[in-house]
Amino acid sequence: MDTKDPKDRNEGGEGSHKDEDKERDDILNRLSETEGQETPKKEQSEEPQREEAPAESVPSGEEETEDIGSLIDERRTDQPPAQSPEIESEPPIEELSAFQRVVGIFTQPQGVFIYLRSKPDIWVPIIITIIVGVASSFLVYDIAISDTIASYEQNENIPDEQRDMIIDSIEQRRQGAWRYVSIFVFPVIGTFVIFALIALAFWFIGNVVLGGKAKYKQVFSAFAYSYLIIAIAGAIVKIPLMLSKQTIKVHTSLAILMPQDASQSALFRFLDNFDIFTVWVLIVFSIGYAVIYRFSQAKAFMGVFISWLLYILIFSVALGSFFGRFTGQ
Repeated sequence: MDTKDPKDRNEGGEGSHKDEDKERDDILNRLSETEGQETPKKEQSEEPQREEAPAESVPSGEEETEDIGSLIDERRTDQPPAQSPEIESEPPIEELSAFQRVVGIFTQPQGVFIYLRSKPDIWVPIIITIIVGVASSFLVYDIAISDTIASYEQNENIPDEQRDMIIDSIEQRRQGAWRYVSIFVFPVIGTFVIFALIALAFWFIGNVVLGGKAKYKQVFSAFAYSYLIIAIAGAIVKIPLMLSKQTIKVHTSLAILMPQDASQSALFRFLDNFDIFTVWVLIVFSIGYAVIYRFSQAKAFMGVFISWLLYILIFSVALGSFFGRFTGQ
């Protein structure tokens, strides 16, 4: 049985309550202190992470930009250089043998000129032209001498004594060294000189007048191959006609529409230049001119045909008519 005084019991209860409150306050204080200590630690531990995070992201960004830049540079080096819109892409160049080039100038001239633009060749057409020229001279040499004599005999502008002297000198050319020089030497020298001068004229027109850019050898080879039309096709047609008619005055031009006795007139000389083989050569050479210079076809045709018309008006019609009065041709 409890013999304590109730007052003492109450004091003891209050003291226990006070002790419990004190303990609870101590616990709360300790918890608050521990939280206060842990919070700066966490902030200190997080701050380096926050500071290090951008430091780690910067190098990764730089590495990515460097990688992207290197890839762009590699792609730029791998890609071919950009071409100007004015320059068309080069077609693949097909290798052509000498035989294919000679045949192609009649059947597919543009392919031949594309080849000649990168690999100009002058010797094959020159050799063929010389061989055909020597053979033609050998076959029609006597016929040409007879025609020349007949022209002087019909020329009334030359005094009789002077005419006879000229005819005698021409007759002597049938034999002796002059015959062999005319047959074998003149075709060789004439081919080189004529081709070189014509090519030089068209090279000057293309580079200076028309503002193009090409090498002289390219223009030379284009014209030399184009001339094979006259050298081969023209000889095949005209030589048999000359032998059958026994005259070199055979016409495959517009001059055939005029009478033969009008051969001294300026109109006859002008129309005689419109020979079917000459026009064929000019058309083919215009194609080559456009390919060599990378001109438009219209610009190349104008450059070639206007130059040719000026030539025949000055040299064939004007000067030809002037000297024809003295030679009878």
